Amino acid sequence: MGEVSSPNYQKQAPFREGIRKWGSKLSLEEVFLDYNKALFWIRLAADQGLHDAQHFLGLTYEHGKGVSQDFLQAHMWYTLASVNGLEIADKDRDAIAKQMTPAQIAEAQQLAQEWKPKTPSASG
Repeated sequence: MGEVSSPNYQKQAPFREGIRKWGSKLSLEEVFLDYNKALFWIRLAADQGLHDAQHFLGLTYEHGKGVSQDFLQAHMWYTLASVNGLEIADKDRDAIAKQMTPAQIAEAQQLAQEWKPKTPSASG
């Protein structure tokens, strides 16, 4: 039971909520809205440093699911997920780098270096 109140479990809550919303599409008209809702929660978890959420954002930017396709953002999120311990993110980052110029890769690396985790506001 202590697991539910652990900081890591708390950090994963937005990611779980986002994935739940992503998979709960009821009709084609609701797909776009569901992506927006899901991405809100997933980004919240990614901004707190959860590597699964960071990797998921990399995938969404690489494939343009719910966002405009953006290889710079995909590379940045894959890099962050990798730094935070998710090994598969290395492979995804390296694969997308083959589609980018050296200048784009350098810019994505700079974005990852400048990224800072955000903590949720206690005021809600």
